[in-house]
Amino acid sequence: MPLPRRTVTALATLLAAAVGGCTSGTAPTAPPAGAAPSPRPATAATSAATAPAEAGRPRLSVPATLPGEIARVVYTGGANAGMSGTSHRETRAGTEYLVRAACVADEPSRTVHYQLAGTSGEEPPLAGGDVPCDGEETTTSMPLPATRVQITLEASGGSDLADVSSAYAILVPAG
Repeated sequence: MPLPRRTVTALATLLAAAVGGCTSGTAPTAPPAGAAPSPRPATAATSAATAPAEAGRPRLSVPATLPGEIARVVYTGGANAGMSGTSHRETRAGTEYLVRAACVADEPSRTVHYQLAGTSGEEPPLAGGDVPCDGEETTTSMPLPATRVQITLEASGGSDLADVSSAYAILVPAG
């Protein structure tokens, strides 16, 4: 004969309380200092979420590779500061593209500059723009000629990137 729903709920609650109260006599341990956090899935949201980082400096959650992605650059500041960039494919003439970019810095009024250039390094820059370091992703639309593109990030106003926690710029087809 089946038990009434109230009885099942009460028994489940008692069982959970009993199991939750059991311990093996050892306290849970925290991960070792400097251990990498467990990976989180990246999202392609329009607002770049931040995650805690070294010494309380926030870091951006960089989107995973996006559909049709042409190129990207990611800057990570801090003790192991570095910049990495990839170029996946060529752009097509007559196609509209978007630069999706975000930045986080100690001072939110700070900006960084992205620049798009051909990979041969011989032609003039194709486009560029400034990105506020407020943690919000910005998008800029533009047409580009048919070429392989690389993106770089640099400090605006001739300063360095020492106060920038993280930044990225990604080039994708519009729509």
